[in-house]
Amino acid sequence: MSSKGRRYVSKDYALAPLFLVNQLKEGSLISDGPFTDIEKAEDMMYSLLVQGICAWMVSYNEKER
Repeated sequence: MSSKGRRYVSKDYALAPLFLVNQLKEGSLISDGPFTDIEKAEDMMYSLLVQGICAWMVSYNEKER
């Protein structure tokens, strides 16, 4: 993941690591999440990719791994 230091601003999540799954569907950008569990976000992204849908994850508030 990137070390750009992106922050997801939310009173519900504070500084917890969060992940969004983005996809391009019929020319539109759709975001799912936020997910606090990276494995759930990865599962969703992989599921979309297997279906032939362009998908990627974006991390927020994540410390370097």
